[in-house]
Amino acid sequence: MDNPLEPRADDSVLEPRVLHRPAQESVRPTPLDSDEEARFYATMAQWLAQELAQKGFVRLAAADTPERQRQFQEVAHRASELIRRPITTTSSSHGMTFELAGHEPLPGAR
Repeated sequence: MDNPLEPRADDSVLEPRVLHRPAQESVRPTPLDSDEEARFYATMAQWLAQELAQKGFVRLAAADTPERQRQFQEVAHRASELIRRPITTTSSSHGMTFELAGHEPLPGAR
């Protein structure tokens, strides 16, 4: 087999050979079982509640799919119950933002 990095005799110096790679399939994480899902919600709700209590807002790029956004919407609901304060969420294709409703951010926090 030819080394794709070395030029062949019929290659032009001005027009490099283009290697075509098959399209990558999107990688989907393995779904959580019921025990893992319960731990996920409990752990992430606690984490989100702590972050919001300290900073007033959290930006999360990991919530970039509709499925993940639904999960983190539930996390926000549970965190809201933990801290007994409403949490506002904003979603986009780039992730989610969580913010304590009526919270004044710390100077320089944004």
